[in-house]
Amino acid sequence: RFYEKNKIKLPSVTSILGWAEMLYRLRNPEKFDFGGVDEDELQEYGARGTLVHRSVQRWFLNTRGGTNTPTGYKIPTGFPDLVVEKKLLEESKLKVEDCNWPGFWEKYKDKITFKFMERRVHGNGYAGTLDAYGTWEGEPAVFDIKTTSNYNARVELKYFKQMSAYAQALTGVKKPKWLVLIPLNPSNKQGFGQPKVEAMSENLFNSFLTDLRQFEKDFKDLI
Repeated sequence: RFYEKNKIKLPSVTSILGWAEMLYRLRNPEKFDFGGVDEDELQEYGARGTLVHRSVQRWFLNTRGGTNTPTGYKIPTGFPDLVVEKKLLEESKLKVEDCNWPGFWEKYKDKITFKFMERRVHGNGYAGTLDAYGTWEGEPAVFDIKTTSNYNARVELKYFKQMSAYAQALTGVKKPKWLVLIPLNPSNKQGFGQPKVEAMSENLFNSFLTDLRQFEKDFKDLI
């Protein structure tokens, strides 16, 4: 996926990291089991993720960032423009409700404030859309909402590199001190997990830059 700014094509952060992960898997096949999830299932998981993100975004607008939640308010799940995504979920066992954003917010709202959500950012040679910017325990932070069922060290590292790229590209706000992963974990009975927090660091961003340089080398004809 590419974005365009001033007629220049910029690869998305997720495409850059996805390519780096694919190369790693190809070079280390003994560490991975490539079976178990077919293309249809991947599309269903992606559809749920899209619907969950849209629901949280609408919640943010409807509740003024969680500061004014009407009595009996329910998180929205119906979006006329996401017909394909809704159809995919209807034909699967996956449910948006299994990713429990209201439960997460109720438990952690004293630690979090949101200033804005879903903002396009452009860095030096890349672009992307961050989920949210605000504060974590009073300090500037970038947030990323994930609906993955399982997390391991490598997966978490990829997510934190993603957030570091967004944080580095932000302008007009205080630079983030924290990178906060919000796991809306559908395999967990309560539908969410404890936030995973990492300090913004040069090491994380430099690791992302290494992936970017590899992507630029491999796809130089497309950029």
